[in-house]
Amino acid sequence: MPAEKINEKIKAGVVFGAAGPVPRWFTWRKKKILVTSVNYKWKSTDGKAVLLHFAVSADSGNYEISFNRDSMEWKLLKSEIL
Repeated sequence: MPAEKINEKIKAGVVFGAAGPVPRWFTWRKKKILVTSVNYKWKSTDGKAVLLHFAVSADSGNYEISFNRDSMEWKLLKSEIL
């Protein structure tokens, strides 16, 4: 099944360590999704804002989430439900 573009704000539970933030769970449409692995991470910019992107896996599927360091907001960008 191809990834679906979502682009919705989410709430995330994150551990901040020496390597930066690591998402552990996020809430989307009133459902808590536990992150089982962070598969890839990268940075991009939106104007002056730095965005941290994470390709993550959960039991329910694969997701791309991002963190805007300026606004301190998390977003679910893409979803691929298994």
